[in-house]
Amino acid sequence: MSEYGWDIRRALDELYSSTTFAKLNEPEYGLYYQGAVYIFQFLKSEIETGKIA
Repeated sequence: MSEYGWDIRRALDELYSSTTFAKLNEPEYGLYYQGAVYIFQFLKSEIETGKIA
């Protein structure tokens, strides 16, 4: 939230509508085993470039 100056509603909207979140929910990607900082790097890349790194 602080990274982009968003309130909680905007931050959650961005997360839940992201490809990163979709992949987080798919066991085959294994993202659910990773820490929050690691996953945030994927989300940040998606927000800033439109693609997951």
